[in-house]
Amino acid sequence: MDLLIYPKNSTIVYLTAGSALFTTGSLGLVFFGDLGLFKQAALMAGFLFFGLCTYFWGKKALNSRPSMVIGDTGIVDHASSIAVGPIPWRDVVALQVLLVEGQRFLGIDVCDPQRYAQRAGGALARLAVQSNLKKTAYVVLVPQISLAMPLEEVIGHIETQLGRTAARDAFTCQKGIAQSILELVL
Repeated sequence: MDLLIYPKNSTIVYLTAGSALFTTGSLGLVFFGDLGLFKQAALMAGFLFFGLCTYFWGKKALNSRPSMVIGDTGIVDHASSIAVGPIPWRDVVALQVLLVEGQRFLGIDVCDPQRYAQRAGGALARLAVQSNLKKTAYVVLVPQISLAMPLEEVIGHIETQLGRTAARDAFTCQKGIAQSILELVL
């Protein structure tokens, strides 16, 4: 049976409202503030950035699908804006909780990370995934802020499922998935 992990709705609402407030404030100061050209340009950049954040969080607030699905065949990540699609169990190499710029993420290491990086939708998303890969060595980064369940509990569910899958199937991976599964299970 699939485990469905939904976002924490109150967090999504706060992030949407905060982003909208900063978007409005940035735009208001551009037009009504008596500022120099450099400050106006910085405020326009803020308007664009927070506008994108408002769009992303607003879209997530209106979406009823789970942020993550842990099932018999693998993991499906919908938690981030640069999700790489379904990850079959045979491709999962390692899991780690990471702290990146003050935010907690679940890093999922996969066989052939470049193949997963190319699966990200759109050129900008692929660029972001490549940046994540260089910065953290993980293609898949699931933000804690997008999940109502603590990351350690998510890892526990994944490890349990990996153990069940490892008992059923024998996998091969260029990184040594069998060894990684044994390390996770033991």
